[in-house]
Amino acid sequence: MTTLPGHSTAAHRAHGWCSHCPGRTVEEEVIAWRSEENDRHRLTTHHRVAPRPARGVAQRA
Repeated sequence: MTTLPGHSTAAHRAHGWCSHCPGRTVEEEVIAWRSEENDRHRLTTHHRVAPRPARGVAQRA
């Protein structure tokens, strides 16, 4: 993938845009990266830990 000079190849690959694109800000790009990393973290850690039943809830036999 090629991007315009000064633009972020990684951001274009991940989001389709970067903070150097017209109408975008650095804050928007940071939020996009944080959101993506939070989603990735949630997906990779959520399935590793088996949920415990709530206290006081009867278990099926």
